[in-house]
Amino acid sequence: RLTPVWRQAASQHANGLVLWDYHVVALHRQQEGDCLVWDMDSTLLLPCSWHAYRSAALFPSEAEVARFAPRVFRMVSGQALTSRFESDRSHMRSESGGWSAPPPPWPCFECAARGGGGPLTLEALLRVDANLGPGKKK
Repeated sequence: RLTPVWRQAASQHANGLVLWDYHVVALHRQQEGDCLVWDMDSTLLLPCSWHAYRSAALFPSEAEVARFAPRVFRMVSGQALTSRFESDRSHMRSESGGWSAPPPPWPCFECAARGGGGPLTLEALLRVDANLGPGKKK
């Protein structure tokens, strides 16, 4: 379940390609026009317009994208994420219990509210069945 994203600061490639196990960006819908994208791992300007981000980081060319399995994108509202998302970073641990990569310096995310369906975990967000979880088809 690798997600190719281009123009990433962590890349070792000229095109900025990184294969993330998942990748999170924030979109801010403006009242008129384009959305703004905040990708803290990108080499693009912050914020970046959705059109520019899509063209440079997600779909740089048909040939580049065709090398990878089709991707699935999930959109979750900021309210749902900030009130229900919870991560203990267990997905970042190796089988031996050590870190597979250094964890970020900020604290783990904890649910702000325990109601409304319980915690929303990373595993729940990564389930891509269209009929399950947040962002399900209506």
